[in-house]
Amino acid sequence: MKTKLPVTAQLILLLLFTTLFLSGCAEEPPAETNEYAIQGVRDGKMDATGSKVVISSINHGGSLWTISDNQRLYNWNHQSGAFSDLTLTAMSSNGQTAMTSDQKNMVAWNAETGKSLGFWTAPAILHSLSLNPSGSIAVLGRRDNLASILDINTGQILRSFPHQDTVRSASFVANSNFLLTGSEDLNAHLWNWRTGEKVLSWTHKYPVDLVVSNNQGTTAFVSSYLDEGYLYDLENGNQIATTGTERNRISAARFSKDDSKLLLGLFDGHVQLHDANTGALIKRWKAHIRPQVYREASHITDLTFGNGNVILAMGSNGLLNRFKQ
Repeated sequence: MKTKLPVTAQLILLLLFTTLFLSGCAEEPPAETNEYAIQGVRDGKMDATGSKVVISSINHGGSLWTISDNQRLYNWNHQSGAFSDLTLTAMSSNGQTAMTSDQKNMVAWNAETGKSLGFWTAPAILHSLSLNPSGSIAVLGRRDNLASILDINTGQILRSFPHQDTVRSASFVANSNFLLTGSEDLNAHLWNWRTGEKVLSWTHKYPVDLVVSNNQGTTAFVSSYLDEGYLYDLENGNQIATTGTERNRISAARFSKDDSKLLLGLFDGHVQLHDANTGALIKRWKAHIRPQVYREASHITDLTFGNGNVILAMGSNGLLNRFKQ
């Protein structure tokens, strides 16, 4: 026989569940925001420590900023005397090399001197751009279904890796000769970029938006459009965990220095901190909204762990957000 709880007890339980629900979903605003672009950015990428960010401003070309003092170091455009309509940026994790692209034309830059390292025309329209940690080689995600390795020193395409549809994301695996690629063909692949061998593959229900690895090169994070975020073991390909982020499209991801945590930036302007071993959500923030720039929430173009337990997140509305852990 079922025993019905007294009304008072029911109210207490309801209050407890409501409190737990709200606390679990609670989000914090940024502790500070700084404007880097008046009309927003098409893309913006930081180095691993959050000391520099390269942005492609809407209507105002590219520029490199130092984050500690929010100062613009260099203005970067592909033609002298005119603002370039740049769509993609990249930054090496050591902060020494940056790249800008207008979908087909690419320029590599010395982030210390501001000087150009080379200008190239891509073989096809680009959908992603990424540098290896030292900034010596780049990987290009192409609309013609290829991911290509570009040698920054020689300007030569070293090797290309095929998909069956547009390559949306590609990134180097740290401390290895491996490369991760993700495509609209629903697949993410792990390649040996020196030999061209396909090492591992994962098929998803929807197009793959984002692929990144941890700092030790042992784990991959793969985000599929409006699906879960997946953590995979790069030694055997097994699934480690999921992040419970279905229906929330992920625009940026980065592992903590010790690889114990995973930061996710979402297209709706949220930033989430997850346990990199279990996928569990630890904390959630919301980037500042500028209605005059974006009527809807701006997406996170890149994010990283800064000094002093600060989370840094670049928003497409041109604001750099600083969150407290």
